[in-house]
Amino acid sequence: PFPGDQLGPVLAKILTDPIPVPSQLAPDLPPSIDGFFARALMRDKAQRFQSVGEMVEAFQLAAGGKDAFPSISMSLGSGTG
Repeated sequence: PFPGDQLGPVLAKILTDPIPVPSQLAPDLPPSIDGFFARALMRDKAQRFQSVGEMVEAFQLAAGGKDAFPSISMSLGSGTG
């Protein structure tokens, strides 16, 4: 999503250009996936997910609920602290 022939300009694009919207690259994705990646890739880390558990839960919801990935839910369990 960030084309270029030289590393420097490509890195500058990654750091400054808007992050591509996933559904523009893969139109079959639901809009909720766009929201998930928008938050996951925020440049301000305070606006990103603050834990893996929070990220997994948001992805499961964006992808259609916890039943979409039951093994991930079970492996996180309640003993993550």
